[in-house]
Amino acid sequence: MSAHRISALDNGSERWTSRNPFAEQPLAARIEALYAVAPYDHSNRLCVADFADLGAFRQTASSASVSLQLDAVTGDTRGGSRNVRLRAENKGGSRQGAWAKAGLTFPAPYRNFSGTGALGVWIKGDGQGALLNIQLGTPREYMQALSEHYVLLDFTGWRYVELLMRERDVEAMSDYQWPYGGHYDMYRNPIDLAHISEINVYLNNLPAGGSTEVVLSPVMALAVRPAELRHPALTVNGQTLT
Repeated sequence: MSAHRISALDNGSERWTSRNPFAEQPLAARIEALYAVAPYDHSNRLCVADFADLGAFRQTASSASVSLQLDAVTGDTRGGSRNVRLRAENKGGSRQGAWAKAGLTFPAPYRNFSGTGALGVWIKGDGQGALLNIQLGTPREYMQALSEHYVLLDFTGWRYVELLMRERDVEAMSDYQWPYGGHYDMYRNPIDLAHISEINVYLNNLPAGGSTEVVLSPVMALAVRPAELRHPALTVNGQTLT
């Protein structure tokens, strides 16, 4: 089985390639409807991180072969006049285990994003195939949890992405090497949106002997709502089923 999640309507993620590692077989597909997300500029949005103070991202770390640099971007921005550029360089000979992190912590009583259910962010990718992980954390006293949200940077230019809190990407966690783990906080414990103690931005699977550059808009917490799908269509090799 190959699963693919469309990260927003008409942002390019509705087209993808799936490779079958086995012998020829009939195609079987399942379409699962997810929640719709309020617009990025909705009046009830809550700002998670606007990158106005890059010095606040003091929780930086990386694997041994990787260096990370954060810069403010004021030209060619989305979602505001100021974006952030993360540039990670991998001097090692392998993508596996090549990661870097920039983190922002929220002191007690922590941040309250009750009433939301998704993150909205504009992402400018470089097509190098690295993995972006926007991770939220709930502290220990509120049943410690980490919420993984992956975006594969296989596209170039700007793309708007919606990350649903109910759709954590932890099932793909073992495909990469991370500096953390834990069955309870990763797989079992729900994220407590009323008590968010940290947001971490990871880059992983960096090109061997190369670098990755990504630009992020301010990250917004947005409400979710039911959606009605009208005449969804699946097209495979030019043949469409509606």
